[in-house]
Amino acid sequence: MTRPLFLFVHGWAGTPRLWDAVRAALSARGVEAGKMFVSSLPLPSPDGLGSLPLPQAGEGRTFLPSPTKVGEGGAHRDSDGRVREPRPEPNPRPLIAIGHSLGAAWLLAHGPALSGFVAINGFTRFTSVPDFPAGTHPRILMQMRRRLLADPSAVLADFHARAGLPLPDDLPDTDALAAGLDLLGSIDARAAFAALSVPHIALCGGDDLIVPPEQSRGSFPDPVMVPGAGHALPVTHPDLCADHILSLAARC
Repeated sequence: MTRPLFLFVHGWAGTPRLWDAVRAALSARGVEAGKMFVSSLPLPSPDGLGSLPLPQAGEGRTFLPSPTKVGEGGAHRDSDGRVREPRPEPNPRPLIAIGHSLGAAWLLAHGPALSGFVAINGFTRFTSVPDFPAGTHPRILMQMRRRLLADPSAVLADFHARAGLPLPDDLPDTDALAAGLDLLGSIDARAAFAALSVPHIALCGGDDLIVPPEQSRGSFPDPVMVPGAGHALPVTHPDLCADHILSLAARC
């Protein structure tokens, strides 16, 4: 089987740089840079992942090449004007998705077909409801949203301090951050996770202030709890993340 592709998606208020240390650790273990893709939230659809070749409808875990243009790769136009393309050779390309925080829930609820799934500091639902009391109370997000409109820099500084994450270099995009808070309040990937039939693992921080251990255990039946770790496992424990990603990849 072809070596897998690795797709990384960060969470709310994050940046692609979150994954720099994990990707470096994977590279040191032999993963080619061209096999690793980093995408940001929010994504309108799996097609928004740009150059990543996504599975076509009904293709399940097999990735197909992008459609061939006329005149390329042997495609030609018949006398009736229809474009006829050669049937692509079978080329299974398993996709392993790694999501941090909200990125994990988004991949479960809206992402492409997967061969393996890794949640890091993730959850299946963020806000509490009667059948998920371990979540964060919705009023917390409402308060954050009000504060965000008044002083986005202060909200980001507070969040990143509690999460143990470095502040982004760019100026805050208030509209995108507000949309992300709305997504945090509404996303529910519990059914998608329950239906997941591919190898998966959840790495969680034992001292995570954003997604506490009880929320992790409410989201995933067998989380790997990292003692003393917070909400920044890709930054504080990149080698551990890389080891678990490769261990899962070996089962896909």
